Amino acid sequence: MSDAGDDFLPFEELEGAHVTLKLVGYSDRMGENFKKYKEMRFSVGATEQVPDQKWLVDSIEVEDFKVWEILQDNTPIGYAFLVLYDGPPFITFYYFEEPSNLLDIGKDCLEQMIPVFFKDLDEAALFYYLPKPVDEEMHAELLEGGFDVWDDNPTIDNDALACYVLERYTYDAYYGDGEEEFEEGEPKEY
Repeated sequence: MSDAGDDFLPFEELEGAHVTLKLVGYSDRMGENFKKYKEMRFSVGATEQVPDQKWLVDSIEVEDFKVWEILQDNTPIGYAFLVLYDGPPFITFYYFEEPSNLLDIGKDCLEQMIPVFFKDLDEAALFYYLPKPVDEEMHAELLEGGFDVWDDNPTIDNDALACYVLERYTYDAYYGDGEEEFEEGEPKEY
């Protein structure tokens, strides 16, 4: 689990080229979104049942998962999740409506979340999960960024969903101390 504490504070707001990720606690709007979007519940490993407010509040407070609002021009367009209670820790994104520039926004979210994961958790690998397959362009970008398709679990059908893994040793080799961007080709320094 995370031993984030005060060390996590620099990750409260992450500014990217296309979106900002803002760490949030439970809100009534979040509760309503969990009720409304079944796919969002599925993506974070919640049961088919709509999680009640107590479960959401408790999960966030004990750091079973962390939630960032994805903001584009200060408008919420979805959530970025760091899930710590359903198997190996993983990140996933949920958009209320698929953005027209999904590839750019997805890369932007990943660039911001990769260092959060490796600096906050003492884990050997980062798993990236989406409850649907990614297109060929995003698949190529993930491979270029050091991710591999994760097909070691027989319960995961990579034709029906997307599961990738970025090993810590690959992260260290590609990104060094986390001060570089996830980009096509050679990583660039900020």
